[in-house]
Amino acid sequence: MNLTIDQMQKIQLQMLRIVADVCEEHNIPYLLHAGNLLGAVRHGGPIPWDVDTDILVPENYIDKFYQYCQPALSPKYKINYHKFDKNSKSYFPIISISGYSFKMCHIDVFRLSGFPSDEKIQKSMYRKAHILCKLIEIKRRKRRDTFTKTIVLYLLKPALFFIPFNYLLKQYDKLCAKYPYDKAPYAGYLTGRYGIKNMFKREIFDDSIKIKYADISIRTVRDFDFYLKRFYGQYMKLPPENEREQAMNTVYTLKEEKR
Repeated sequence: MNLTIDQMQKIQLQMLRIVADVCEEHNIPYLLHAGNLLGAVRHGGPIPWDVDTDILVPENYIDKFYQYCQPALSPKYKINYHKFDKNSKSYFPIISISGYSFKMCHIDVFRLSGFPSDEKIQKSMYRKAHILCKLIEIKRRKRRDTFTKTIVLYLLKPALFFIPFNYLLKQYDKLCAKYPYDKAPYAGYLTGRYGIKNMFKREIFDDSIKIKYADISIRTVRDFDFYLKRFYGQYMKLPPENEREQAMNTVYTLKEEKR
C-alpha cells in the first residue's frame, strides 16, 4: 500500500482520536510528545513533513492502556507490543494498521519510567537501556537503510545467536519498572536518540493541559515551552525548505504483514 505523507497523517489522526477518547474515559494519563507537540504549538496540528506520531504513557498504566485501547482500535488498527502478543518484537507499544508492518504509519507509545534523584543511577539506567535497545534492534532487524549498515548488521547478528530475544525484552521491562513511576522524583522514557534529555522532574508530566492538534483536543505538558526548548532549542524556527519539500513529496510504501 502506497501512501503520501498527507494520507498517513490522516490515518494517524484517526488512531490518535480513538486513543485520546479512551484515555480520557478511563482516566489513563497520556501526553502528546516530541515533534507532535511541536506541531501542535507551531502548526496547530501535525508538522506537514512529519511521518509519525508520539505519545507518552506512564509505565504503571501501560497494561490498562492496552486493555482499553486495543478493543476500541480493533479491527482496523492494532497495538504491537511483546507483553500482549507473543509474535511481537516491539519493546514499547506501537499502534499501526492491521495487516501491515508497523514500521511506517504508526503511533509510538513511549513508556514513562520513574528515576531516582541519584545522577549516577540515572546515567547508568540510560546506558543499560541504550545497550539493550541496540541489541534488540540487531536481533530483530533483517536490513538497515544503507548497504554498509546492513553488512555491519549481519556481521553482528551471529554474536547474539545464543542470547534469547525474550531475555533482552525482559531485561528492558525490568529496567523500565525498577523505580515505580508514581513514587519517583524524576521521570522519562528510556527509548530514543535524546538519551538522558528525555528525563525531567516528574511533576512536568503530571501537570497537563489540553491543546489543539488538528481537530483533536489532546493532553500535553503545561510547561511545553520549557519542554520543547530542551529538545529543539529555538523550536519556532522552520528547517530549510528543501528538507521540508523532500519529505512532503515522498510516497511511502507499507508492506503487508508476514503471517
